[in-house]
Amino acid sequence: MGRLVAAEWLKLRTTRFPWAIVPAVALLAAVAVAGVVLSSEVAGTALYEPTDGARQAALHLTGTGAVLVIVLGIIVSAGEYRTRTATESFLTTPRRSRVVAAKLAVGAVGGLGLGALGALIGLPAAYLLFEAEGVTFPAGSEELWLTLGGVLLYGALFGVLGVAFGSLVRSQIVAVVSALTFVLLVEQLLTQTADSVARWLPGNAGAAVVRTPGEFLDPGVGAAVLLAYAVAITVAGMVAIASRDA
Repeated sequence: MGRLVAAEWLKLRTTRFPWAIVPAVALLAAVAVAGVVLSSEVAGTALYEPTDGARQAALHLTGTGAVLVIVLGIIVSAGEYRTRTATESFLTTPRRSRVVAAKLAVGAVGGLGLGALGALIGLPAAYLLFEAEGVTFPAGSEELWLTLGGVLLYGALFGVLGVAFGSLVRSQIVAVVSALTFVLLVEQLLTQTADSVARWLPGNAGAAVVRTPGEFLDPGVGAAVLLAYAVAITVAGMVAIASRDA
C-alpha cells in the first residue's frame, strides 16, 4: 500500500496544477483575511470583536481554499483518465480498490496540507491587520484554535470528496465544473430558498466544521455529514470503476 501511495504522490508532483495551487491558496488566504478588516472599514462600522474577527478571518481563508482542494482531489483521480494512465495503473494493481484507497490518502493529506498552508498564511496576516487597528488578536483563544482545527479537517475531507467524485465521474472537466457549480452556485441558491435542506449539503456542512456563525449544523454533525458524503461517493465510485473498462 505504501508503494501505491508513493506512486500517487509522484503522479501528483509531476503535474502542473498542484504547483499552481500552492501560491493560489496563499494569496487567497491573505486577501480573505484583509477583506475582513477592509470590509468593516468601508462599511463605516466598528471592527469585529477580537474573537469574532479572528474567527471570521479563518473562515474566509477556509472557504476560498476548499474550492481548490476539491479540484485537487478530482485531478488526483479523474486526471488519470485525461492523461490515459488509468489503464496502466489498474493493470499494475488489478485490485482497483487499492488504487482508489491510495488516491484517497493522497487527497486527504493534500487537503490537510493546503488547509495548514492557508492557516499559516492567514493567521499571521490576521494578527498584523488587527494589531494595526488596535484590536488585540486572541492567539490563545480556544474558539480560534477550534476553528483552525476545523480548517484542517475541512481541507482533508474536501480532498477526499474530490477524489471520490473524480473516481465516479471520469471526465476531469465535467467533474470540476459540476463540483464547483454545485458548491458555489447551487448550494448558495438553496441557502436562500431552502435553508433547512441546504445546511445538510457538503459546502454548508463544511461551514459548520469551521464554526461559521449562522444557521448551520453543529461542528461534529457537519464533520459526520461530510464523512458520510465521502464514504457514499467513494463506494459508488469503486462500484463504477470495478464495472467498467479503465
